[in-house]
Amino acid sequence: MRTLSSRLRRYVPPFWLAYGLSLSVLVLMVVWIFVDRWFHSTLGVVLQDLRLEFLNDTLLRELHQWEFLGPRLFGFAALSLLALASTVIVFARTILGSGKERSIRAMLLATALLALWLSLFVSYDRLWAFAFQYRIVRQEVALRNAAAVLSQQWPKQRVALAGLGDYEISHLGPNALCIVDEDPLIDGITTFHQPFYSIRKSEEGDISFMVESNPECWVHKMGEGRSPQSFTRGDDFLICRFELRRVVDLGDGLYLAYYDMLFSDPPSSADQSEQPVGTASAE
Repeated sequence: MRTLSSRLRRYVPPFWLAYGLSLSVLVLMVVWIFVDRWFHSTLGVVLQDLRLEFLNDTLLRELHQWEFLGPRLFGFAALSLLALASTVIVFARTILGSGKERSIRAMLLATALLALWLSLFVSYDRLWAFAFQYRIVRQEVALRNAAAVLSQQWPKQRVALAGLGDYEISHLGPNALCIVDEDPLIDGITTFHQPFYSIRKSEEGDISFMVESNPECWVHKMGEGRSPQSFTRGDDFLICRFELRRVVDLGDGLYLAYYDMLFSDPPSSADQSEQPVGTASAE
């Protein structure tokens, strides 16, 4: 035991260095969750990798390429290994370290560090949801400005919206715009921004933005006295019912709405002639 303890003190970083590294990685992970919309996708790929699903999934293997999630996967792996190693060293030092490292204070600090990491794991879903809403709110000015421009004049061809990107007329109809995925990105937009896949204008003139990474989430700019409601969209192949689940009022007619998506087959031809599909507006 004495030989092991002496080797530990000689070759392993001290308690405070390991503690600082582990805590720094924890803070960095939380910041990453808030600033990068791709963190959730990166975590999903990592969990699939742990189940070895990449062996039979071509698309999953493509996500590992450097131009896709490669840098993020590398960074996540490096940070995870650093956090694991430093945390293990912290507890090893409290057992086999010098006198100060085996004090009650050091043991309490080590326990608190472990509690912080467990809290991150347990509360990740709520933290990610809060971070998602934070990224949406950060683009509130760009959303309001885009809604004001589109309300005055709906484009008939490709248009650049400051802070959001380039959009073109969608195949879904003249009152729908679809984002143009291009490189380089315009207006200082980075891959960390939360993009909006499509923009729609209702018959009442309300402007709705669908979040690209979460089609169950929409941002609505609505007129006075109106608020988000459940709605239906679809085509000749599939009908999707958006059941309103929760609304966050961002003020001055801007709403962040969460929906549950319910899919169904389109009605028969006779029913379609009575009630066209895909014309319901997002109120």
